[in-house]
Amino acid sequence: MSAEALVVVVDVGASLMGAAGHGRLVQALDAVRLVIRAKLQSPRARDLLGVVLYGTHDTHNDMARATDAFSNVFVAYDLGPPNASVLRFLTPGWALAGAKKTDADAGEAGAAQEALSAADEERLQLAACGAEHSDMLSALAVALDMLARRTSTKRSMLRRIFLVTDATAHTDPTRTDDVLAQLRSSDCRLNVIDLGPSSGSSSSSGERDANMALLEVLAGAAARAAV
Repeated sequence: MSAEALVVVVDVGASLMGAAGHGRLVQALDAVRLVIRAKLQSPRARDLLGVVLYGTHDTHNDMARATDAFSNVFVAYDLGPPNASVLRFLTPGWALAGAKKTDADAGEAGAAQEALSAADEERLQLAACGAEHSDMLSALAVALDMLARRTSTKRSMLRRIFLVTDATAHTDPTRTDDVLAQLRSSDCRLNVIDLGPSSGSSSSSGERDANMALLEVLAGAAARAAV
């Protein structure tokens, strides 16, 4: 089986930190940890993993050095061998109270305890999340650029992006063609974990409908390119 380069793109924007607290942000991180744990538990020798957050107050990505068009996108883990340190980073103390305690989470318990004892700067901070500007196309473009830079010479490697989002933030449609071209040229598959809108929310329903339609187009184009 071919090795895989996987980038997990996580929405941590303002829509996930509503009046009810940050429970939906915990839900997003729970979904990401499931994906990462699966990668750690069933490793292949040459697998690669990357994690990109968007909706952060800080900006940390190579593409932002040339333009401010990729602001509020934070590369938490550049594409490299799967590493438990990224799981610890995404298990901050404030998320533990909302995490479900099941037998399946036994493997995470040790990492969670390490996260609690780690220095604060080594964990994702609640204050770092919740930015109003949270553009999923910018985040996807950063993830695709990472894949292009790190796997350009690995022709047989499978490339995949997991996007975890509620798809309610405003998206700049002018980047659509560029992202479509990147998906097609890289033979990258796109999978979406839809968190759904927050309960009782209607203000962003139009934006969400447009984003979900866009994601359907992107995922379809990526699937056809990867065949």
